[in-house]
Amino acid sequence: MSGSVFELLDLIARWVHVIAGIMWIGNSMLFNWLDRSLVTNPNADRTNAPVGTIWLLHSGGFYYVEKTLLRGQALPHPLHWFKWQAYTTWISGVALLFVVYYASDRAVLADPSVAQLDRPIAVGIGLGSIGLGWALYESMQRFVAPRAPALAATVWIGGLIAIAIGLTQLLSGRASFLHVGAMLGIWFLAAAFGNKFAGVLASTFGEGEATHLDHFFGQQAAAVAVIGVLFLIMVPWVKRRMGGVR
Repeated sequence: MSGSVFELLDLIARWVHVIAGIMWIGNSMLFNWLDRSLVTNPNADRTNAPVGTIWLLHSGGFYYVEKTLLRGQALPHPLHWFKWQAYTTWISGVALLFVVYYASDRAVLADPSVAQLDRPIAVGIGLGSIGLGWALYESMQRFVAPRAPALAATVWIGGLIAIAIGLTQLLSGRASFLHVGAMLGIWFLAAAFGNKFAGVLASTFGEGEATHLDHFFGQQAAAVAVIGVLFLIMVPWVKRRMGGVR
């Protein structure tokens, strides 16, 4: 590809990433504030399991918001999910990693003054660090946090710091911290997607079928891992088929 094409892709992905990130952070702050401000309303009778309610005022209009748990009930329609801001932020960020570092020489990924690494090895280190960080976070939150949340938080925060330091010893400084940002993004995105997906399944499966959910999630994780490995195996073949295209 020509430099002008990469320049255009860089510009599009960068601005989409920034705008979607602002929207994602804004939504996260709004819902965090809502959760902190909810009060118990004994008169709330619109849902079976209300957690709390709140009144809001904006532009002359009053809003009544109630947080509830469905507990096996069907999902309401229409249901407005605040999800695309998070997905778009992460997808555009990954696109930037490929456009800026993996598929072109627009920025220094492997700094010779830091470590003598070939580009494929540097790319593997970058992708491997993201996968390693996700595996650490997921294992701590899934298996350790239910029994010892403080220990889980200590381990994955310490692991994040260790990975960040390790990357600075192998990649350029800017590339190292951008990969740490991608790692945090996938943590938050995986947690958000997992919670939403779990809510959908909880409203679909009955209480007697809840024990099968762990097996179901394990199958999905295994399928994603297999697909990822297949894609990595196919990369050399695709590059050979592309001939001289970079």
